[in-house]
Amino acid sequence: MESLWNLWGKFGEKIRMLKGQNWGDLWTMDNESQNIAKRDSQILKG
Repeated sequence: MESLWNLWGKFGEKIRMLKGQNWGDLWTMDNESQNIAKRDSQILKG
């Protein structure tokens, strides 16, 4: 399972990218952030 730090790091990237968007929009992207983190971890594991 992804570490919370990895997930938060990915989510933090979204927050920085979406500065000025409202929090509702950010939270709807949370699942997308988790999917990206999972994909990246699979790539890193090879």
